[in-house]
Amino acid sequence: MKWIADYLNGRPEIGDVYIEARYAAAFSGINLGARPDPKFYALELVGSPHVTDREEVFIEGFRRMLAALKAGGKRVTILLDYPELDFEPRTCFGWRRGAACGMAAEDVAARQAPYMSAVRRLAAEFENTAIFDLKSLLCTPTACAAEIGGQPLYRSTSHISEIGAMTLVESGKRIPVPADRAAASSVSR
Repeated sequence: MKWIADYLNGRPEIGDVYIEARYAAAFSGINLGARPDPKFYALELVGSPHVTDREEVFIEGFRRMLAALKAGGKRVTILLDYPELDFEPRTCFGWRRGAACGMAAEDVAARQAPYMSAVRRLAAEFENTAIFDLKSLLCTPTACAAEIGGQPLYRSTSHISEIGAMTLVESGKRIPVPADRAAASSVSR
């Protein structure tokens, strides 16, 4: 991630940085809805080969990236994951047709809780760092949708479809811009 921070810091015209990733998968090493793969999201903390605990590597790597971006004067918004599905979304248009197509919000929250706690602690270490939960754009308090109006929001268990991206873009108009950071932080932390 150092090269990303170096790239962004080398461009003074870029003041605002939005970070989004598959945090739950990177943090846990588990690709929800897929076959187990020991090489999935292999993490290594550059310059610290003695640190091998996956969660420690994730946290320290993220901390280093935030520190580098902040040292470069960047305003950072961390976009928390949209939900990963525990089923193949194409089943919504086969045998699931007519049934609710999505996941219980409590299952999504349980999957995301460990990384969200770590990311929130890290964001609190760095001034002027906001958090926005993308889940708020696709979930109600009880369920997270995998389709809308008969159209798929996902193309796989962890990748949104074109329609899903457009839904996020349209809904994303609610993502706070840097001037609204205080509001973003108070709503999503």
